[in-house]
Amino acid sequence: MTTDGTGAQGTVEFTAMDQPSKVTSAAVVHAGEASAVPEVSAYAYDPAQHLVAETKPMGAKAGAAAGSYSTKYVLDENGQPVVSIRRSRGGPGESDEVPLALRVRPGQQPHRAGGGSGRQELPHPDLL
Repeated sequence: MTTDGTGAQGTVEFTAMDQPSKVTSAAVVHAGEASAVPEVSAYAYDPAQHLVAETKPMGAKAGAAAGSYSTKYVLDENGQPVVSIRRSRGGPGESDEVPLALRVRPGQQPHRAGGGSGRQELPHPDLL
C-alpha cells in the first residue's frame, strides 16, 4: 500500500520475485475527467527478472490501444538495456499510428540497415 501527501492510498502488486508488476495510485481528478480516477502503471520482466516493458497510465486506461504509452527495452547478452523503444498512440485526439522514440545506451551503436544513410531502420513495432 502507498500513501500520498493527502493521505489517499494506492496499491502495488508484485511478481513472485518481488518486482513491482502493477502500481495503482490513489484516485485523483484529472483534467477532462468528472470524477477521481486512479493511475495504473504496469511492468513486465524476462525470466531473469530484467525489466523488458512498462506501460504508463495513459496506456492502461480502459479502451487504450494495445501497446500505447509503453516502453520496450532491448537487452544485451548481460541483461543490460541497450535500446528503449517508446510508443504512444490512441490518446484523445490521436491517430492509431505508432510514433517511436528510439534511445540507444551511450557507447552502443545500433545496427544500421541498408546503405549508409545514417537512418536507423526498425521493423514494424508490433513485430518487435
